[in-house]
Amino acid sequence: MGKKAEEILQKEAEYKNMLLYTQEIEQRYSRAREIQHDYKNILTSLYSYIEDGDLDGLKQYYDDEIESTFNASEKNLFALESLSKVKVSAIKGILAAKVIRAENLGIDTVFEAIDDIHSIRIDSISLVRMLGIILDNAIEELTEISEGVLVVACYKSGGGVTFVVQNTCRQDISNLAELKKRGFSTKGDDRGLGLNILSELAGHYDNVILHTIISNGKFTQRLCVGEADE
Repeated sequence: MGKKAEEILQKEAEYKNMLLYTQEIEQRYSRAREIQHDYKNILTSLYSYIEDGDLDGLKQYYDDEIESTFNASEKNLFALESLSKVKVSAIKGILAAKVIRAENLGIDTVFEAIDDIHSIRIDSISLVRMLGIILDNAIEELTEISEGVLVVACYKSGGGVTFVVQNTCRQDISNLAELKKRGFSTKGDDRGLGLNILSELAGHYDNVILHTIISNGKFTQRLCVGEADE
């Protein structure tokens, strides 16, 4: 595939990711408005328990209905607020698409962007590919083990930007040397090229450092993109 064709495909993918992000914003804010609309009804329900002196029932109602609803809404809005700090459209798109996919698969997901990020000193196609591999591997592992947490964060550091993706993993996962071998996979044949390609992509840039750590049932990848040489 030529460079021009690859750029066109990348632009199409970016558009789809941003469309998904926009639709998710609309759905979540709609849900937030629904909760606000129901606020009076919730207060009425609480008052009925208080009026009847049913403190046990009140506690049960709060634990089962109110706390989980508001916590989920608050978490979703926090994630969207964090995503809005990423001003680079292509990167916001891939992060949003993968976080939304993980949540739709029922994976407990945490996303945080600590700083406003206006630029990253690397071509967006390569960075999107690297983040896509990292996030896809994390999501696949969490889907495989049917438990655990996905944590995604990005922040400014030393004049550059650092992305961190951490997921719960199996205790018996292979060592890093094996995982990075071309063709090796813990998930079957023809699925082991991801980490090898990731390492090769990162190796093309003098200002990119990839750290991979497996420790205490956690698989952590830290992708640091520093300031490019002028």
